[in-house]
Amino acid sequence: MPQIKIIYDASVAGYKVRTPYSKDFVDTLHQLIPVANRMWDPVSKTWTVSEAFGLPIRDLCYRIWGSSSVMFFDKTAAAQAQASASGTNVPKVMRTTPLDEVLLTFVKLLPYNAARRAYLVAATELHPDKQNGDSSKMSAMNSAWTRIETDFYKKGVSNA
Repeated sequence: MPQIKIIYDASVAGYKVRTPYSKDFVDTLHQLIPVANRMWDPVSKTWTVSEAFGLPIRDLCYRIWGSSSVMFFDKTAAAQAQASASGTNVPKVMRTTPLDEVLLTFVKLLPYNAARRAYLVAATELHPDKQNGDSSKMSAMNSAWTRIETDFYKKGVSNA
């Protein structure tokens, strides 16, 4: 699960940024973003940065923690997630369709790089060498990913 969350918040017309403490991050953030475009909230332990600084802050987090540790929701993704959570934008057919079909539709719409990134994050968490790793789940996931990658993405079926 990503430890860094960067989510667009329409109520502040900017991004809420939640990270573990890093002196390098704070120092670079201060250099990168003018004081008028950033604010620290000690209660929620969250930075708020102006909308224009969303991609630079994402790139900074990628540099410090790696892309697999960063969850980034831009304006469009945040709006879609909010609509989906409220159920307002989910087509009725998707609510009544069997889960297997919904998952297949989701995979068909997912670009290869996003699917691969999700696989790598899950593989890191499930790896048997990790404290809570699970070799049977890791094996099943590897088999599933190999099939998805070979039969779906490599054959040009997707929109990737």
